[in-house]
Amino acid sequence: DPEKGELKRCRLFLQNFGGVLKKANKYDELKDQEYADARAVMAQAYINLNALDTAAQQLKRAAAYTRKHEEEGRYYFILGQVYNQLGYADSANMAFDRVIDMNRKIPRVYLVNAHLQKIRNTSITTENSEYLLEYLTDLEENRENRPYLDKIYRTLAEFHWDSGSDSLAVAYYNKSLRAAR
Repeated sequence: DPEKGELKRCRLFLQNFGGVLKKANKYDELKDQEYADARAVMAQAYINLNALDTAAQQLKRAAAYTRKHEEEGRYYFILGQVYNQLGYADSANMAFDRVIDMNRKIPRVYLVNAHLQKIRNTSITTENSEYLLEYLTDLEENRENRPYLDKIYRTLAEFHWDSGSDSLAVAYYNKSLRAAR
């Protein structure tokens, strides 16, 4: 079974690499960027093993030590996804806020998706529905977000569906499908 082989390799990697990393870091043999890269690789191995809590810790360390804004944004975005999988929406939103705060320092794909994930993690209430619709409309109308209109339209469709506006939801689902071409 190839999947079991992959899991076995991940466990073996973590056993061997964890000790090497501790030893190298103890003697200041690693630069910050190398340490960040090592932690990111370990995070991926833990994700493969479905040890998401441990993966989250590794991603936090990787984000703290990297000197590349693109990587930092990516690590925080993945951290938000991991927290979502664990069911920690508030923690996920905090990670997505870190991505959003980086704004122009990171690729647009992380920024737009962080906004959309944050909206998906927010329960629609009568108090916030107008704000959420305005927020989504601003994302839709921003010219820089054109390459991501399919995702924005889909989130707008989900918003309208959850709000009980079935016809608007269908219209936005159709817009999403057309924009994806």
